Amino acid sequence: MNKKFKKILEKIKNNQINSEKLTTELKKFFQDIIEVEDKILAAILSLLISGQCEFFMEDFMDENSDCTVIVNGYIFKNNEQYEKQNILIYKNKILATSKDLPDEFPKEISSFNIINAMDMAVTPGLIDQHIHGGFGVDFNHAGIDEILDFSENIAKYGITAYLPTIMTAPVAQIKKQIQIISQAKQLLPNNVAKIAGINLEGPFLNPEYKGIHPPSSMLKPIVDNYKNIEDPEIKIVTYAPELDENFKLTQYLANKNIVASAGHTSAKSETIRNAVDNGLKQVTHLFNAMLPLHHRNPGIIAEALINDNLFVEVIADGHHLQPEIIDLIFRAKDISKIILISDSLPLNKANQDSVIFGGQKIFKKKEVAVNTDGVFAGSMSFLSTILQKNYHNYRHCLICAIQNVCNNLGLNYYGKIKRNNIADLAIWNCTKQNNSLVLNFNKPDKVIINGKILY
Repeated sequence: MNKKFKKILEKIKNNQINSEKLTTELKKFFQDIIEVEDKILAAILSLLISGQCEFFMEDFMDENSDCTVIVNGYIFKNNEQYEKQNILIYKNKILATSKDLPDEFPKEISSFNIINAMDMAVTPGLIDQHIHGGFGVDFNHAGIDEILDFSENIAKYGITAYLPTIMTAPVAQIKKQIQIISQAKQLLPNNVAKIAGINLEGPFLNPEYKGIHPPSSMLKPIVDNYKNIEDPEIKIVTYAPELDENFKLTQYLANKNIVASAGHTSAKSETIRNAVDNGLKQVTHLFNAMLPLHHRNPGIIAEALINDNLFVEVIADGHHLQPEIIDLIFRAKDISKIILISDSLPLNKANQDSVIFGGQKIFKKKEVAVNTDGVFAGSMSFLSTILQKNYHNYRHCLICAIQNVCNNLGLNYYGKIKRNNIADLAIWNCTKQNNSLVLNFNKPDKVIINGKILY
């Protein structure tokens, strides 16, 4: 590397140069150097170090480059915190941020693309760990092509990874869908939403709290029954722990690093505490399809709220839970243990007004879907819509749709904007209010998956 350029780098690292002087020195430096890689490196660094630096090398800009620089954006850190930083993406990873530069850049970088994120916020992509479908696609029956189309369409809402959720059905059908989803995962292009595994909601549920799950296909939660369905792609299993004798299935799932999740259950608080001791990690869509909260019989809901070892899924669409209950959860539960989910159904963004789901007819009713008895079947909102509904009250809720999911599922290299993480990002329009940012989650301005810009 050119010695003069190396001196500039040293000044940058030692904070001995301001943005105006940096621009001046780089312009002077460019008049003297010949090596192409030094020009590229200097241009990229000038963009990274200073958002005010307006020195762009148009000769090296290429929309199809493996290298992208996002400039002038507010970067999501954690909770409600954002700060101005620039991001350098190379191939599928975050190569650097303004505050975390590598010692050297790859020599093969010969061009770059620039995204000006002025007045925008950059966040990791959203991750929905509990979603049954959308756009008319039902993960209990979808074919490979339908799943591929779903992955392309859902990414437009800022969701860069999801867990297709299979509900209670005959064992043969569940096994068939697991194989189809697994095959679709292998065929996914690298610029669509990822499949991060499969969420199995049933068939090991308590018929007393079946919701819309068909009781005729429910099985006792025992290890042998699970082994008939078992597959490496299964990452979450919802079951009724009060029916799990001696917590054998709980232990089995925990030993396999599968998230054991209590749901559709009549479990009392003591049962949940004992299940946690045996590996229970999560509660499925808290308050829905479970023993209600009672002041003399606190049950699963009270235990879920006060037990710091449990993650809780929350459908915060304003229908499955009233605003006061959402507020109760955010006040009672540590923010790091709340996971926002959509529980979206095939009817969401579908052309038809009804579908067969779980062996019964499901209808659109405003922003939810119900069966003929009026029982809630699931939501009609994607995760971005749920964030939009709640963000004004809970600015920190964004981590509930990103970082907490990663922590729950052990998704390393995702969920944070930092060097060497996978470049799955969403860029949202935002406004400043009272010295803080308010993001507009209606639709992202841009989505980046594996370093590829979707639009």
